[in-house]
Amino acid sequence: MTPQRPTDRFAIIHDQPEDGVHRLTLAGGLDDTAVTSLHALASEHLAALPRLLALDLTDLAGLPPSGVRILDDIARSAGRADIALCLIAPPHHPVHDALVAAELRELFELHPDLPAALAAMH
Repeated sequence: MTPQRPTDRFAIIHDQPEDGVHRLTLAGGLDDTAVTSLHALASEHLAALPRLLALDLTDLAGLPPSGVRILDDIARSAGRADIALCLIAPPHHPVHDALVAAELRELFELHPDLPAALAAMH
C-alpha cells in the first residue's frame, strides 16, 4: 500500500486480508457521503468475520461528529459479532484527539500503527 497525504477527496483503501486481519485505510476528508460509504464497507468486512478489523485513520484529514457516530456504530457491531476492532491514529493527530475527546475508548482500541495493534492482540 502506498501512503497517501490527506486531501479533501475521501478514499478507502483496503488491503488484502491476511491471517484474519482486515485493514481499511481512510484518507482525505470525511463528509456525510463518505461516512455512508465507510459504514457500508465496514459492514461488509465485519460480515466476513475477521479476527480483527483495523481502521487506519492516519491519513484522514479530520473526524467530524458524523464520523465519530459511525465509528461508534461500527464498534458496537464488531462487539456484537465478537470481532476485535482497532483504530489506528498516532498521538497528537487531529483524529486521535477527536477520538479521545469523544470518550469512546471502551468501544475500541486506539493504536499509533498496525504493528502496535497486532502486538496488543497477543
